Amino acid sequence: MSAAAFATIATFQVVLLSKTAVTFGCQIIITVFNWDVFFHS
Repeated sequence: MSAAAFATIATFQVVLLSKTAVTFGCQIIITVFNWDVFFHS
């Protein structure tokens, strides 16, 4: 495998991981916010 191919794959993996992390983080924030509203209303 060439260095260019490796770099491309590595970059793609990082981008994919970042998107997954952001999506997961948003879901946690929304869930916590909803629980907070539910318990304090």
